[in-house]
Amino acid sequence: MMKVMAQVPKVEEGVFEFYICPETDPQDEDCLFKWPLELAGGGRRHFQMNSVTQGGLYEIHVMLPEGLTCDTCILLWTMITKQCEGDNLSSCSTQSSTLCADISIIEKKPRLKRGWNFLKSTLGRVLKGAARASKC
Repeated sequence: MMKVMAQVPKVEEGVFEFYICPETDPQDEDCLFKWPLELAGGGRRHFQMNSVTQGGLYEIHVMLPEGLTCDTCILLWTMITKQCEGDNLSSCSTQSSTLCADISIIEKKPRLKRGWNFLKSTLGRVLKGAARASKC
C-alpha cells in the first residue's frame, strides 16, 4: 500500500485515478496506462472528491501490484474535475489534468518484534553482570 497526498483547488466534483509504470520512458503510453492502481479497502480505481475537502488536501491510499519493486517507476495521476463559474451550476466545464512523478518502490523489510520478556531478560542479564563486576 502507498499513501498519496494531493492538494487541489476548489472544484465542484471530480475523481482521481492512479497508474504505475515500472519503465522509465514517459513516452510509452502502453506502459503508463497498463497498471491502474486500486484504492485500498474497496477494489475501486476512482477516488471521488467530496465537498468536505473541496480545495483542500486529500490523503489517498492505493494498492501497489504484488511484488513490484523498482529503482525508478513512473506514478501517473489523472484528475478529472468539474469546474463551475460562481454559483451558476449550468455553466460548468470538465477538465482533465495528468501529472507524473518518478518514484522508487523498495521491498519492505520485516521488522523484528521484541516484546517485554526479551527486554526484561536482557536487562536482567546486564544487571546481574554489573552486580558481579561490583563484587570484584
